Amino acid sequence: MRLGSGQICKETASTSYSHHASPSAFKPRRTSVYARQQKKRQTYLRAQNNAGTVAQEQWDRLELMSRKLAVAVSEEDYSLAAQLSSDRQTLAQELPAVSQYTFHQLQQLQIGLETNSLSQQLSAVRALGGTGDKLALPHLLHCLKDSQLSGAAFDAIYAIFMWHPDPEISALMNQACRMIPVQETAVPLLDRIIQLQPEYYEAWNKRATAYYLAQDFERSIQDCEKTLELQPNHFLAMSGMGLCYVGLEKWDEAVHWFQQSVAVHPHMDQIQTYIRTLKAKGFGS
Repeated sequence: MRLGSGQICKETASTSYSHHASPSAFKPRRTSVYARQQKKRQTYLRAQNNAGTVAQEQWDRLELMSRKLAVAVSEEDYSLAAQLSSDRQTLAQELPAVSQYTFHQLQQLQIGLETNSLSQQLSAVRALGGTGDKLALPHLLHCLKDSQLSGAAFDAIYAIFMWHPDPEISALMNQACRMIPVQETAVPLLDRIIQLQPEYYEAWNKRATAYYLAQDFERSIQDCEKTLELQPNHFLAMSGMGLCYVGLEKWDEAVHWFQQSVAVHPHMDQIQTYIRTLKAKGFGS
């Protein structure tokens, strides 16, 4: 969950008919149009998922090659390092365009780290957030540990969490986010998104937020659990679980989930404060 500034976590991702047609003709035609639209959307998203799977496999090979390159350099085997570097560039060029850009920005981030250039590091992190590329998440999650990068990394990760390849889903999500404080409006929209795209974990997280604001803590916990099933590093869902357990006055469970969240993102100051406050009262291990 991501909530308002005064709360623990910020949560600031035609059919036309002829006038000659009889009423009985309306429903079949509309259903047919809807079915075609749904089929087209599902075909598009399957293609996106398949492309993502191939990109992930290529990316894993690229990461392995990068580790081998680092070892070769550390062992001063420059001949092998040169070959690995060439092979890595060739493999990178086979990635989808977005992932090629991600790879380039990660190289820029690495150069920034090696040269101690904070401005270059921040520029690369912000650029990664604009890609919507989930392949960048492990590197951005690592940046959360760095106090100088954590703010930019948070924004980049949140942007990737929110991103979805289907413009209709994105439009529904943006509408739902504006309506989050009004459960009666937000939840049906989020139900619709989840029905269309049950793997879109940010929809589950946003519905958890809506339920939390309505003080429906049990339902919110269920949606947080689903979010974490789909995205185990979703630190906002972890802190959201903590918030729900505070609402239920289950203090030990609250401390547990707050600790889980700061293990991923240690610079959530308000959550750290809640942990200290609860532990000072004897709660949590």
